[in-house]
Amino acid sequence: MKNQELAKEILKNVGGENNINSLVHCVTRLRFKLLDNSKANKSIIEELEGVISVVESGGQFQVVIGNTVGDVYKEIIKLTNLVNDKKEINNEVKEKTSIGNKALDLISGIFAPVLSILASVSILKGLLAIVVYLNYTSTSSGTYQILHAVEDSALYFMPILIAFTAAKKFGASEFIAITLGSILVYPGIINLFNKNIIINFFGIPFKGIDYSFTFIPIVIAVFILAKLEKFLNKVMNENLKLFFMPLLCLVIMAPLTFIVIGPIATIITKTVGIVYSFIYNLSPVLVGIIVGASWQALVIGGIHWGAMPVIINNLSLYGVDTFMALAISASVGQAGAVLGVLLKTKNKNIRKAAISTIPTGLAGITEPTIYGVTLKYKTPFICATIGGAVGGAIAGYSGSAAIGYLIPGLLTLPVYFGQGFKELVIAVVTSYVLSAILSFITFKDPKVENDTEIYDNGKIEKNIDNNDKLNKRETTKTEIIESPLNGEVKELSQVSDQVFASEALGKGIAIVPSEGKLVSPVEGVVSAVFPTGHAIGIISDNGIEILMHIGFDTVSLNGKHFKLNVTQGEKVKKGDLLVEFDINKIQQEGFDITTPIVITNTNDYSNIKSINHGVVKYNDNILLVKQKLIE
Repeated sequence: MKNQELAKEILKNVGGENNINSLVHCVTRLRFKLLDNSKANKSIIEELEGVISVVESGGQFQVVIGNTVGDVYKEIIKLTNLVNDKKEINNEVKEKTSIGNKALDLISGIFAPVLSILASVSILKGLLAIVVYLNYTSTSSGTYQILHAVEDSALYFMPILIAFTAAKKFGASEFIAITLGSILVYPGIINLFNKNIIINFFGIPFKGIDYSFTFIPIVIAVFILAKLEKFLNKVMNENLKLFFMPLLCLVIMAPLTFIVIGPIATIITKTVGIVYSFIYNLSPVLVGIIVGASWQALVIGGIHWGAMPVIINNLSLYGVDTFMALAISASVGQAGAVLGVLLKTKNKNIRKAAISTIPTGLAGITEPTIYGVTLKYKTPFICATIGGAVGGAIAGYSGSAAIGYLIPGLLTLPVYFGQGFKELVIAVVTSYVLSAILSFITFKDPKVENDTEIYDNGKIEKNIDNNDKLNKRETTKTEIIESPLNGEVKELSQVSDQVFASEALGKGIAIVPSEGKLVSPVEGVVSAVFPTGHAIGIISDNGIEILMHIGFDTVSLNGKHFKLNVTQGEKVKKGDLLVEFDINKIQQEGFDITTPIVITNTNDYSNIKSINHGVVKYNDNILLVKQKLIE
């Protein structure tokens, strides 16, 4: 599915623009703050091509996309007025959230937009440190000075970057906030501060503080700015707002920040740094074990953002941060666990998923690794947790620290160059290898049931020893899914679309239709109907959730050549006509008409098998679905 179409489907299924309070994105996720979460259709979003998973955590509705999240975000912004709108939240529909969730939402909303730039320039910062150490250049050279400006400016002018994102979060004017952030790092003011000169503002003396590299003062200042703007908007004449609104805001907020907000925020900054340093110094090894073991669990819930202010605060206070050195082994451990699965499994679909997710895991983007393999099969995730804990312990012992903000992965290793770097490399390698070994030992391919023999003609013969069956507490309920199409069966792994081929949406088969009619393969209820007609979801009377997707990227036809014959919530019987479509015209438009039929709640069943090959007709048996029951 193209980014534009994916954006449209996500926007529609989160309840539309009017249900969105705010939207930001991090490296892999769209992070919605919705007015009413009940209006979001989580199950449909999870079924969209290009969506890895949906997580509701920290007061946010998080749609995990992967590496293309930035492109999807841009498409959503094009379709909406979310950037410019300052929406008032209706208290009657506003979801009640805990203080913790509100804090996480606030943190991610402010820091997520600047994550990419901070991580990028920090990598350059590490590489520069390495080339200087190896004497390839000197700090006095023009090359170094220009590149140093590139890597240092984003961190130095942190108040300006954070002013922009905080303004969007709090509903203040972005340009007034940016100007306020610029005032805090104005060279003339900083020169006075560096000379320890006591400054008087209308007789009020105060000692200057250097606010470069900081974020807490500007966050507090922009929060108060938003309140001030709201008040002035109510009392000020409309004709005066254009010029006098910015003037009054800046004249009030600048001295207030220097005299009151800044000193208080500085105390908070130092206190946070002291508390973290105290905890870390109690036992770096123990802290490393805890962080290494828990980091990916925090990532799953999206609550790892709670550590971001601490990390950036460490950088602003000390110029280095030790926390992320403890987390890198957790990320690499996930990739190691997938390697163990890859070496052990004989299932070609699992192998395909493993091969595609190892590189992203090593780079520190672990959601595809987690949702595609480790968490899906459970034991690999536990193995990665153990490897991350061991690596974290070694990293804690090394005392290694990052000289910039980063995403914990192999690509960002240069940022750790300095004290303890060699030991950190050992920690990362240990985590990777140990996770791989443990995963290789413990992983077992999904079981193949032996109580049935399945033949190419679709016939099923039972082979159950009655005496054995009587002695078992578990029995197996077997159900048959019939073909919704006339056509030729293909293995799901053979289709061109990698989302379906990797079984990310569930197990099943694909059919290349020879007739443009899709009928119901079961008795049940139509659970999802895409207006474009290209996809239908049905829940059988026994709870099997079936997705039938006619062709690939056919959503972009916007309903052209498709005719829907059912509506969502409609009761259907086997053989009822669901969709009519013109195969020739769809193919003439350049689309692959291959139609996957997948069981989206695959994890609820012990085994799902294809029981027919070659040419099938309507109502031929195509899938065997088995569910274990406790007697």
